[in-house]
Amino acid sequence: MRRYACGAILLLIVSATVSASPLLKRGEELYMQNRPEEAAAVLEAALEQQPRNERIYLYLGIVYEQLGRHERAAEILRKGLEVDGTYRGLIYFNLGNNYLAAGSPDLAGEMYTQAIRSDGSLAEAYLNRANLRVRTEQYSGAVDDYTVYLTLAPSTPQRDEIRRMISLLRDIIEEERVRIEEQERRAREEAEQQRVAEERRRAEEQRRREEEEQRRRALLDSVLESLGGSSGETRSLGGGAEDIDEYEDEFDIAD
Repeated sequence: MRRYACGAILLLIVSATVSASPLLKRGEELYMQNRPEEAAAVLEAALEQQPRNERIYLYLGIVYEQLGRHERAAEILRKGLEVDGTYRGLIYFNLGNNYLAAGSPDLAGEMYTQAIRSDGSLAEAYLNRANLRVRTEQYSGAVDDYTVYLTLAPSTPQRDEIRRMISLLRDIIEEERVRIEEQERRAREEAEQQRVAEERRRAEEQRRREEEEQRRRALLDSVLESLGGSSGETRSLGGGAEDIDEYEDEFDIAD
């Protein structure tokens, strides 16, 4: 499958619907003749004459993309967004292509999304975002984008290949769902096993504490028994009659 749609196809749409200035027409001709360096020079001159012409930014961005000057292309296209016009979706789309080529897939994805928001009929933006989502393993979103693309471009020559891709992605999504469910089931089982083990540990600790308490109580009772205190008997000091008599003899006072 061709991985990413370029802006050339979309430029043909613009060219067919809008009249161009002489310099812009010449720049377009040079571009179509695969003479991007010459086209860039002519289009830069056209931009100086018409700095509010949205189409010049669009063409110039694509020419710089063709030359591999992605940073310059992105700079031109960003300036094009400052111009009021009807091709914001295309500009965002081509910004996405250049960010992707420059190694910034996150920014590219954002630009494709902005392109779709600006023009929901932009089929190529759905296709490029779908391809990007496959690369970043966002499979569910990719399936959605491929499905919309086929709706917007039912006669695309890539239709069968895209359908095969959708089928493969759905298989991956289902396998991942099953894997996650199994992982969650095992996690629940492990958590339950840990809970049961913890309850058993606490029960065993409680049993040992009770046994230790019983052992200490038995020891205390044994010592108390040897002291004669188990029956409740206590000893008194000086409590007998004989003791009283002895004290009376000792403290007898002569007259």
